[in-house]
Order: sequence, then C-alpha cells, then structure tokens
Amino acid sequence: MYKECRCVWYCTYMRNTIAGKDIHQLFVAGLFFKGIFAVVEIVGGVFMFFTSKKFIVALVTYSTQKELSSDPGDVIAQYLVRTANEFSLTTQHAVSVYLFGHGLIKLLLIIGLLQRKIWVYPLALCIFSGLIFYQIERYTQTHSVWLLIITAVDMLVIALTWYEYRHFKRTTNN
Repeated sequence: MYKECRCVWYCTYMRNTIAGKDIHQLFVAGLFFKGIFAVVEIVGGVFMFFTSKKFIVALVTYSTQKELSSDPGDVIAQYLVRTANEFSLTTQHAVSVYLFGHGLIKLLLIIGLLQRKIWVYPLALCIFSGLIFYQIERYTQTHSVWLLIITAVDMLVIALTWYEYRHFKRTTNN
C-alpha cells in the first residue's frame, strides 16, 4: 500500500512539475507564434485596404518577373499574376476585412489566454475550431500546403489550450 501511494504521488509530482511546465511552455510558444501571425494578418488587412490594385499588380509582377523569365511555364507565378490582374476592388476589401478581423479576434483571444482569463478558454476553443473547419473547407478548394501546415499548428494549439483549461480549472477549484 505504501509503495502504491508513493508511486502515485511521484507520478503526479512528475506530471505536474516537469511535463506540466513543458506543456505550458509549448502552449505559450504556440500562442506566441499565433500572435505573430495575428499581427501580420492585421497589418496585411490594413495594407490591403489602403493599397491600389495597380500597386498589387506591380508588386506581384516584380515578385514573379525573375521566375517567369527563367521559366515562362511556371504555374504558380502565372497564377499569381493572373489573380492579381483579376483582383476586383470588392474582393480586395473583402480580403482586407477578413484579414483584419481574423487577426484582431485571434490576437484578443491570445491576450486573454495569456492573462489566464477562465472564460476565454472555451471561447478560444470554439473560435479556433471554427477556423480549422473553415481552413479545411478552403483546402478542399485550393489544395494549399500552407493551409495544412497552419491547420496542424492550430490543432496543436487547440489541444494545448484544452489541456491548459482543464489544468487551470483543476487548480482554481482546489
């Protein structure tokens, strides 16, 4: 009986000290990277709103010029140039509002999670999950590898957020 109690205590101690700290550090690191992406989205949304179509076309043309001169059949470069030329003002504003709103919501959630506000955890889990479903839906249309990478990171952050939420509730209820 004494050995069992000592083993349970030791396992609990190890889980709460070593693994718990590592998981918490991974959680904070995940939030940090999501925060960086959120700020980039906010800046990108503002940039898109105040940028002219002419500038977007010039930027894409300049960015793809070297690739197209060495390989005129480059599918990605051709796609970027064609998309920039077909970019309407309505689409530009929709992308701008989406990027700004998406980034702002994520940044506010991340700030709330880092401040350990208990009500933010379930809200963040719901919103992050909704974004994953949206990203998967977008992936079925675009087949973008970046969407898969972002979705995998988001799934990890959701798992870590769930772990942190359960741990936080347990420690505040005691």
